[in-house]
Amino acid sequence: MTDMLEFPALKDALGKLDEKNKKLHGIFGEAGPEMDMAKVKSLDGDSAAKVEAIRALNKEIDEAGEKVDELKGVARAAARSKEWEAAQEKGAEAGSTKGGHAEAKALKDFGDLFVKSLAFKGRQGQNGPEARLDMELKALFDTTAAGTPETVRGPRIVDYVT
Repeated sequence: MTDMLEFPALKDALGKLDEKNKKLHGIFGEAGPEMDMAKVKSLDGDSAAKVEAIRALNKEIDEAGEKVDELKGVARAAARSKEWEAAQEKGAEAGSTKGGHAEAKALKDFGDLFVKSLAFKGRQGQNGPEARLDMELKALFDTTAAGTPETVRGPRIVDYVT
């Protein structure tokens, strides 16, 4: 599975997002289930000012979340790059054959190679890492050699069948 690489900018962004979420959670905890803004002591002003402060904080949380998503994308790309580098050093994934060394290893079918690949094991929803399956392919059916004959249609129309 592709683990995300953590780096200082991502840790800082996650920390800021967590702080803002805790602050917003605390505000709603003070307001209670009836959302009474008069009970909120951590914000100054009347109810309208407190609601505006909550909106501003929510907007900051959205922006921080977008920043975290961008940095997570960078971290996933860096992790994929490291996986690719490791696969290049090994030559290929475990169980696959490299170039002309097919006779040295036991032959496995495509399904087995795919199920054991990083692409299948590291799949997360629709996204997953890329994997190389080095294997030989051969044609099992060729239409140019033994295909169906061409259908020839003439310009004549049959009015009725006799």
